[in-house]
Amino acid sequence: MPFEVSSLTMILRRLPPLFVCLAAVGASACGGGGGSNDSGGAVSGSTRIGWDQRASDASELAFLHFVMYVDGTRNELGDAVCTTPASNSGFPCTSSLPSMSAGQHSLQIASYVFIDGVPSESAKSAPLVVTASGSSVSNTGSVSLASDAPPVSAPLPPTARDLTIADGTRLQVRAVAEVERPAGLAISDDGGVFIADRSGRVRLLRDGSLVGETEVIDGGDAASGRILDLALDPQFNRTHFVFVMEAVAGDPPTFRVSRFREAGGRLGERAVVFGGVQSAPDRPAASLAFGPDGLLYLALDDGGDQNNATRSGSYNGKVLRLNADGTTPADRAGASPIFASSLHSPRSLDWDAASSSLWVADAGAKRAVRIRETDRRGAFVTPLQLPLASGPSSLAVYRRDLIPALKGSLLVAPVEDATYLLRATFGGASQAAGSSERLVVSDADAVRLVKVAPDGAVYVATDREVLRIAPR
Repeated sequence: MPFEVSSLTMILRRLPPLFVCLAAVGASACGGGGGSNDSGGAVSGSTRIGWDQRASDASELAFLHFVMYVDGTRNELGDAVCTTPASNSGFPCTSSLPSMSAGQHSLQIASYVFIDGVPSESAKSAPLVVTASGSSVSNTGSVSLASDAPPVSAPLPPTARDLTIADGTRLQVRAVAEVERPAGLAISDDGGVFIADRSGRVRLLRDGSLVGETEVIDGGDAASGRILDLALDPQFNRTHFVFVMEAVAGDPPTFRVSRFREAGGRLGERAVVFGGVQSAPDRPAASLAFGPDGLLYLALDDGGDQNNATRSGSYNGKVLRLNADGTTPADRAGASPIFASSLHSPRSLDWDAASSSLWVADAGAKRAVRIRETDRRGAFVTPLQLPLASGPSSLAVYRRDLIPALKGSLLVAPVEDATYLLRATFGGASQAAGSSERLVVSDADAVRLVKVAPDGAVYVATDREVLRIAPR
């Protein structure tokens, strides 16, 4: 009988945690309905992993595929088998274990289906920690099981530090992940942190664990291209779209914006929505952000020619306002996507919906820029003076309630190798910061990026780690 997609979607949303145990072939089925297993010794022979899968009937069950995450790396379970009848806990399923190196590993299982050709994945099971013996373990190896063990998390530095701001508010700075040459941060409403680095990799940090990794640019470097920024679709919870700004190597080098769909922490289904504009050859700079109107704003460098910033026929040195598919909105005068001009090296964008302002970190001009739209035909571009010798590399406006003392502040990561964030406020028509202070957030590493999460926490990326700043 036909199977309705809407019904399948509802099933995925209500999938319970998977009950997982290990069982050797020929052994009795897993029991107890819980996440523990009373087999404390090594399991040898053709070892398979078993779990109970909930589904309303065998027809629904037939549409499910399964994956196993080994230390956060996704592996398809191509030989997974589920049998009938179902017990009170669900249908009994088993599969071979993926190949594992010797040592301790964290295992999690998830199910997924294809909806209009797109994989839609359930939540992962509670983690199960196993110890593999031998030089490597395949589906004929052996594992020993440690019950109720904690998940394997992203490697973290062991320390957290206190931070006290000018009014006496005490905050805690805590490392949540290790990174290498960070290039972009994007944070979803459910707390997932997408981290891009200049090597061309995007990873997802969720609940302290790295649950996915994607090589967007293979071996990204100056010769093959690099990631410059990330942004999430305003409807990310529904679409799972992630937008990536890239510098593409070539003669000349160019900018490209690609849209990916996230599933299980990994990015796939690349669709290029913008490209072909020349970038600066030495240090390309560009950024992107969605505005309160749901449209995509791109800021592009001057392409290595400062005069481009004021040339109306060039997209270089401009902020472009686009639909999410890369087309020009129908309300743009003259069918031009140009929203604002006179930029040189824009490395960061952030919208302040409270003042209807788009803020730009223009590192090339050593300034912050505030853009206020007058109507669909133009915008006021106001350069702002910051007490920084080298200008801003990243900025974020704080308007959340979690840290009231920061409300209305502009948080800025300097271009120079500094271990602090600059906190500045601007009042009235002044083009200079009314007050400012330096918030030292790292003991030794240079601050590169700053982002305010939907929950009000401040995330900072240094050369080596991602930090979360929140009340103690």
